Amino acid sequence: MRRRQKLTLPQPPPPVTAEQLQAKWNAEALALPKETRQKFLDLMWQGKTVGEAQRECGIEELMVASALVCLNVEERRFLRRESA
Repeated sequence: MRRRQKLTLPQPPPPVTAEQLQAKWNAEALALPKETRQKFLDLMWQGKTVGEAQRECGIEELMVASALVCLNVEERRFLRRESA
């Protein structure tokens, strides 16, 4: 009588979180040369869309271009002197 072999299925990879993806895109955006990042911002200030600026700068992924926008947006919070 032959013994049955145990069949094992490969384990699925662990799920990727949104934070991990954002960290990856931010790292890729920061890895771009400073000249490319500055050209991208200049194009955005000229009124180009994110996709147009991405193509003109030669950035491969749209999410990396979006990360560039997020990395260069400032938010300042302050306490008002008078109540709103």
